[in-house]
Amino acid sequence: MKAKAATMGLFELHFHCSRDCPHVVKKKLQAFSGVESIYIDPNQGLVTVLGKVNPMVMVKLVQKMGQNAEL
Repeated sequence: MKAKAATMGLFELHFHCSRDCPHVVKKKLQAFSGVESIYIDPNQGLVTVLGKVNPMVMVKLVQKMGQNAEL
């Protein structure tokens, strides 16, 4: 049985709040099913998510947290 390859999603986030926001976003995304790893670069405003996830679902999840997000 072949395992499905993980897909990479690159999300551009705009952080307009305290410096703890990246940690909150990472914690929420890690709890999402299918996420294997997350890298956040707050200086660039980028979040890279590796895993078997639907990118649009991830964008909507981040938007529900009050952050602007786009692919």
